[in-house]
Amino acid sequence: MTVTMYMIHSLRFFIVCILVAAIFLSCGYYPGKNRDEYGKMISIMDELTGPIWVLAAPPILDEYDEVTELTLVFDDNERISGETSCNEYFADIEAITADQIRFGQIVSTKRGCKSPEIEKAYLNALRNVETFEITEDELVLFWNDGNAAGDLHYFSRSK
Repeated sequence: MTVTMYMIHSLRFFIVCILVAAIFLSCGYYPGKNRDEYGKMISIMDELTGPIWVLAAPPILDEYDEVTELTLVFDDNERISGETSCNEYFADIEAITADQIRFGQIVSTKRGCKSPEIEKAYLNALRNVETFEITEDELVLFWNDGNAAGDLHYFSRSK
């Protein structure tokens, strides 16, 4: 066999090996974050949708001096919504990976709030969320607006 023939066969063998490896890697068993014990991919959105996520914060009084909750809901259309101390808000999910998330422009209703600084700080944190962690009953969103950074801890509640 000539050197040229040997190189052609080696190149073909290499290409076939790459293709076979790509096929096995695309449907192989890789347990870990976002995969079940059988290696099947678990959708991040499946984990986020379902419950109402309630901010674990000190009680907040609304404009009627009633205790209110700050909430976050993920829907099947890759949108979020929720309630602040006196308004409702909505946004698209622009990007999401296993541990990163970015929301689009957040719009909200414009009712007058007794404590608008709470709503303003909460929506500013949501606008600047970069990463998250989720367990069965807790969601933590980590935000950074360039001047300050923090995290929002939520617990899950059934709808």
